[in-house]
Amino acid sequence: MEILICKNGNFDFSIILSGILAAKAGGSKILKAVLRICIWGTFAITMSALAGYIFGVQTT
Repeated sequence: MEILICKNGNFDFSIILSGILAAKAGGSKILKAVLRICIWGTFAITMSALAGYIFGVQTT
C-alpha cells in the first residue's frame, strides 16, 4: 500500500497557510491554529486514503 500525501510540499504549504489565515480571521494564536489544522487535516486525508484503499479505488 502506497499513500502519497505530500507532493513537492504543496500540501504542507497550503495547510499551514490555511491555519494562519484561520487564526488571523478568528483572532486566535497562530501556532495553536496551525497545529490544530495540520493534525486534523492530516488525519482527515489519511482516513480518506484509507477508505479509498479499503474500497479499491484506483487513482492512476
